[in-house]
Amino acid sequence: MNDKQLRKYLRIFIGLLVSVGFLALIFSMIPIDEVWESMRGISLIWLIPAIITYFVGVWVRTTRWCLLMRPVKKSTTRRFFPIYVISYMANNILPMRIGDLYRAYIVGKKENVSKSASLVTIGVERIFDGLTMLMLLFAAIMFYPIENDKVRQTVFIGSILFLTAIVICYVIVLKRSWAEWVFNTLVKVTRIPEKLHVRLKELFDNFLQGLDSLRGFKEILAVV
Repeated sequence: MNDKQLRKYLRIFIGLLVSVGFLALIFSMIPIDEVWESMRGISLIWLIPAIITYFVGVWVRTTRWCLLMRPVKKSTTRRFFPIYVISYMANNILPMRIGDLYRAYIVGKKENVSKSASLVTIGVERIFDGLTMLMLLFAAIMFYPIENDKVRQTVFIGSILFLTAIVICYVIVLKRSWAEWVFNTLVKVTRIPEKLHVRLKELFDNFLQGLDSLRGFKEILAVV
């Protein structure tokens, strides 16, 4: 067995070990008796359409991500679908939506593209998710006004954050020269070493590339 095969099997072993560890941690926090009692009450006839609906939804979301990824890597929904499903699995197991970071890592390694640019497209995707949730919430408020002050405050702050994020993205896309001027000015003011400057410039260019999906009206309409 050569070193390359040994490293491969070692990665597989470590991956399985980590997976087993997380599964053991999860099951240790779950009341198995209550879960089993709930599962016994499941109406199996609804399980099949629920699973179909779920995967159709994931397929549509993968198609949207393909549109956002076009400036980085043109591909098909069928090719990106397994990557998307894996990231969902990771989000279900790991905290703080680490599955999104994992998705950028997988697509970067599998498709040989910039991981940072891919991560930007995922960030844009999350911004559109937030805007969609806000629109649904505002529609609900028209019929059921919010009486809780904390909920109203959360809606207000969320609206500001997501709207500010999408405005900043569009300003960067439409006024790229402004973004480059701000970046170059910050580099000069902070007196960043040349080697670090080159690396930061590469990351900055990848960031702009990830936002290029917002440039065309047809692409935005398709994403929305």
